[in-house]
Amino acid sequence: MIQQTSLLNPPAWWRLLLPLAYMAGLFMLSSVPGDETETAAGALLEWITPKWQNLLHIPAYAALTLCWIWALSPTALSRISLLVIATLLTLLWAVLDEAHQANVPGRYGSFTDVLLDLTGALLAVACAWKTDFARARTAPG
Repeated sequence: MIQQTSLLNPPAWWRLLLPLAYMAGLFMLSSVPGDETETAAGALLEWITPKWQNLLHIPAYAALTLCWIWALSPTALSRISLLVIATLLTLLWAVLDEAHQANVPGRYGSFTDVLLDLTGALLAVACAWKTDFARARTAPG
């Protein structure tokens, strides 16, 4: 049987573009120097208090985990393997991004941020498990 593709059901390898693009966006945000206010991202980071910036790690990394779950869902992985791999990929990115941020002038890496990222990932996994989001999505026919 030939699997049909559509905008919501692209070829499996195209699905990787979503989490990779999302990761690039996170990387760009963490690349903004601490004293930078001339860019839109810098102005946004200055407008949001550090407490809220930290809490925003939770939904940001929950979204990354959901991107990975969606990207990996057409694979032959079991449901639990899919969720574990999506969580590990998100956690790996969180660690790498904090290490990168530690080298940006005026910014620092934080273990607390990694824990907040992991919290977001685990919340996404719980939602995916509860709502059956972590099942393969294929077009009928």
